[in-house]
Amino acid sequence: MNAATRCMLTLAALVAPASPLVAQGTRTSPRTSPRMVPIEVVRSVTGLLAGFVGELEFTADRAPGDWPAALLPPAPARVLGGASSAVLTTLTFDTPARPASAITQYATVLERAGWFAPPKPPVPGGFQPAPERPAASVYCHGGEYLFLRTGDTAGVGTVVNVVLNRGGDGSFSPVCDTTSHVRRIPIGLQTASGTPVDLPTLTPPAGVEQKQGSRTYASGGEVSSQLTMTTTIPADKLLAHYTAQLESLGWARTAAPLANAAMAAATLEKSEGTDRWRILLLITDQGTTRDLLLRLRSAPSR
Repeated sequence: MNAATRCMLTLAALVAPASPLVAQGTRTSPRTSPRMVPIEVVRSVTGLLAGFVGELEFTADRAPGDWPAALLPPAPARVLGGASSAVLTTLTFDTPARPASAITQYATVLERAGWFAPPKPPVPGGFQPAPERPAASVYCHGGEYLFLRTGDTAGVGTVVNVVLNRGGDGSFSPVCDTTSHVRRIPIGLQTASGTPVDLPTLTPPAGVEQKQGSRTYASGGEVSSQLTMTTTIPADKLLAHYTAQLESLGWARTAAPLANAAMAAATLEKSEGTDRWRILLLITDQGTTRDLLLRLRSAPSR
């Protein structure tokens, strides 16, 4: 039996079904006599056992003793408890707010305490994914970082889990590290002068849901971007949405778009110095989803 399994069995002993919260200030640890802790607090650490080093100590009905006072959620949020070890510390609270509002409200607390949310790295050209539903957010502060997760909740409201890493184990969050570790690698196409060529960046219309992540690849002198989205917007309407973005970037249609009940397609070209590029934009109707393809290659000489 490995350490993670032993810890999971101990966690199971800490929780009783539908058990009420224990009294204010009660602490419990797998190495001491178990007391009942809220199931939400236990769930907050079950996926993080590998990150806890040494003794795992729980609190119920209050924050762990080393939790920063500036990071406590204001009323009407209610602290359910937390867990702490040598490296990670968690705080679990519930709030009447819905998930998006719960994250936004606690983000205000973090920003007032000097924490910041790093910008998400963009997809390198091509179809950009639809905005993600608020399920997790990373925040940075010096050598520390934390992330927020909305957990399971019964009835109205939201359970929020906050996981704080003080960086004492030498780890760091890549998005919080301000040192550039990026090396740009050409993905297939270059201008006559040797400059890498990127796909145009295209953003989705409002109200669509991403089904598969956007992916970009190069093959046979072409660079392509693909995306699958869940939407009822007709293929020809999606084509018009993306074509308008390409035209605003200087691309011109070579002919009228093709469209029928199953697909819509357009070809556009653009000159840059001595280089001339051609794009194929293809959207196919798969019922409740749409498959999008953007393909870039060098255009034939005129």
